[in-house]
Amino acid sequence: MIDSSNRYSRATTSPSDCVIPSNEVLSGTYSLKSITLPVTYYNVNNTNNTIYWTDTGGACTCQIPIGFYNTYSTFASAVATAMTANGVGTVTCTASSLTNCLTVANTVAFQFTFGTNTRNSAATLMGFNGDSPTSVATQVASTLIDLATALSYNFLISEAVNGIKVIGGQQFTFSTPDLTQSLWNGGETQIGK
Repeated sequence: MIDSSNRYSRATTSPSDCVIPSNEVLSGTYSLKSITLPVTYYNVNNTNNTIYWTDTGGACTCQIPIGFYNTYSTFASAVATAMTANGVGTVTCTASSLTNCLTVANTVAFQFTFGTNTRNSAATLMGFNGDSPTSVATQVASTLIDLATALSYNFLISEAVNGIKVIGGQQFTFSTPDLTQSLWNGGETQIGK
C-alpha cells in the first residue's frame, strides 16, 4: 500500500505533489483505492452569515463571524453575540439537544426579516424560513440548524478499471484531477495494487 501520509517532508509538501518512499520495487498496474478529504472550508462564510431582524430600535443586521462551527452551542453563542452587538436588548440563543432547533430570545420584542432580506442570509443555517410571523421576545426555528458538520469525506473506489502501469523500479506520477481546489486542502491518497 502506498499512502501519501508517509510522504517525504510531510509538513511542507502537499499530498497532491509529493514523493513517497518505498522499499519495494514497484511494477504492475496500480489504481486509486481510496481518498480521504478533510473538510477545510468554512460552513459559515460571507455568503450565508447575515442575520436580518427588526426590534424596538428598527431594522438591524449583523454578521456571524466567518468560521467552521462544529457544535450547535458554539454556533448559538456566535449568533447571540453578533445580534446583541448590533441591536437593542440582550440576545441569548440555545440549541435544543432533542430537536437541534435554535431558540433566539431577546430582552425586547423582535422579528426576523429573512423573507424580505435574502442577500447572504443566515436563515438556512439558523433553521428559519422567511420572516417571523410576529414580533415577540422569543423566536424558535421551524427547521434544524444546518451546519453540515462532517469533518471529512472518505471515498472508496471499487472496481477501478483505469490504473497506472509501473515498470519495475522507475519513478511514476499518479495524478487525480483536483476539481475542488477551492474547497479542499490536505486530503490523503492511498494507492493499492
